Amino acid sequence: FPVTIITFFLYAGSTGVVLSTLGLIYDVQTIFIAFGISAFVFGAFAAYGATTKTSLLGLGQFAFIAMLGLILLSFINLLIGSASMDWFISFGVFGVVLLIVAYQVWFVKQIAASGDITNGEAMYLAFSLYISFINIFLRILRFLAASRSGGRR
Repeated sequence: FPVTIITFFLYAGSTGVVLSTLGLIYDVQTIFIAFGISAFVFGAFAAYGATTKTSLLGLGQFAFIAMLGLILLSFINLLIGSASMDWFISFGVFGVVLLIVAYQVWFVKQIAASGDITNGEAMYLAFSLYISFINIFLRILRFLAASRSGGRR
């Protein structure tokens, strides 16, 4: 249990330090808009995961396999260097992370309903959702910045 908390705070702190430099790269208005859109989109998919009566186990399995495929594509794209493939991968990861959010919240709901959750597991699940939100925010920030600069990165 203490290792989970320490890991979470180390990650959150280091992410905070890294994200604090975004103001040097992007204008503040773009950062705030990206954060607002991220919160809305994350909330919508989390609400779906929390309220659906359907099992999202298959969705979680699909999202995991899709993410592995996108990671493999990104390694291939390191060799090729295709800007088009880079954007395809970026949008794909964005979509998969949204599916993962719905699955994660659904999974949390299933565990909470069973009453079988430890503090360490709860911390791990919160950490996982936090990472998903950060990923969504960074993707949206990139998309917004590219749209404002005419498609350049």
